[in-house]
Amino acid sequence: MRVFFYLSAALVLSGILLLGLRETSASSVSVSGSPRPELEYFKAINSVGPPQDPQILFLLMAQYSNANLQGEGVEFFSARLKEFEPRLADPQKALYLSAIGLLRAQHAHSLPLLHRVGYVKETIAILEQAKQLSGGQVFVCQLDCRRRPRAASWLLSPG
Repeated sequence: MRVFFYLSAALVLSGILLLGLRETSASSVSVSGSPRPELEYFKAINSVGPPQDPQILFLLMAQYSNANLQGEGVEFFSARLKEFEPRLADPQKALYLSAIGLLRAQHAHSLPLLHRVGYVKETIAILEQAKQLSGGQVFVCQLDCRRRPRAASWLLSPG
């Protein structure tokens, strides 16, 4: 009988301990871990080096956009462009610049109107540089904001 009592007590204590550990690990994951594992995955892939397939770069851009983290995405791609620039061909630079420009365009509505005008002009310059570097060979970089000002006018509209 005494053995049964000790085994029951040990079983109950281990169950309580496991539940406590599970709650602790779940709360630490939600606080310290990313709520978007896909974003972290694509960040890791794109941090290693310039991706061979441009789709990987744009999948990361889409993850930033979907998470409403366009500002963080601009910072990430700008840092990667600076880091990888010596190894990049012009079309690859154009891809990075277009990702930066598109994320900046999405982020523009969150800025105060007085700052937004200069920000939009810089964004258009980035997209124009991407178009120039691509030589018209990269479809994503073919937006011509200077010839079609209405194409970029939505950037100035208030959200």
